[in-house]
Amino acid sequence: MPDLTIPLDFPFSGGLQRSQMAKRWKKTQDNIKFWQGSTKLRRRLVPSLHSWDKSSLESNVKWLQKHADSDFVALGSIVNDSFHSFSGFFGDRAPSVDLVDMLLLAIKTVQENSDFKAHLMGFGSSPLTMHLGYYMGAGSVDSAGSRRKAAYGKIILPGTGERYVGNSTASFGNEPNLFDGKRPEDIALWERCGCPICVVNKDQILVDWKARAIHNEFVMKEERRIAELMMAAGLPAYEAYLDNRVFARSSLRYLWEYAKRRRKFLRISEVLLR
Repeated sequence: MPDLTIPLDFPFSGGLQRSQMAKRWKKTQDNIKFWQGSTKLRRRLVPSLHSWDKSSLESNVKWLQKHADSDFVALGSIVNDSFHSFSGFFGDRAPSVDLVDMLLLAIKTVQENSDFKAHLMGFGSSPLTMHLGYYMGAGSVDSAGSRRKAAYGKIILPGTGERYVGNSTASFGNEPNLFDGKRPEDIALWERCGCPICVVNKDQILVDWKARAIHNEFVMKEERRIAELMMAAGLPAYEAYLDNRVFARSSLRYLWEYAKRRRKFLRISEVLLR
């Protein structure tokens, strides 16, 4: 009995025509209604939202408001100008200015046309993206990225991104090696880790991907706890924390500054985390 479940949906891929996207959305609608009528999960279901332009974004949110029995809506394929040119792994949303614009528009549309909280699929693979998602108005995030990174020799450090610790060359990303001697503050963060693996034997992190996965999951849960505390203190306090701690020396600082400007321009409502 899961806390929340996203029913099978029919997301979009590059190259689809609008008519094809509309047909896939109809299949998603049908499956949402099917699940709601044939399961005991009821309000544990989180319907997916897909759209192919601004008009369909609004109308599809309104359809979900009328037909979906849920507290959350999961943002799936929200098509913008850069959608068809993207060629990467769709399991994690690669952070970009276009993505920030798309998510802010989708969250604002959800807030204005429904009483749902927005769930960001594939936007919680690191503290940086997780905090960015919450700041933009999301009610929750998820990602399989922490396990995927673990399999490729990477660990997530609190309040920042991932570092490579494996004994072979990672096949994606360009994250720095934790032990290259250039970032002693990273070693200090790792030394203070209180996850079930690190408090017993940190060497497991170096050789066992499952140990790295447990470590990564622990770090992300702690980051969520911090986000909840900061949001409870109010948006100004959360923004100050992200300014001075999370994004102070991050390579995504530019994206954080852009998100702040756009969020204030669009006047996204503050969402209290569960």
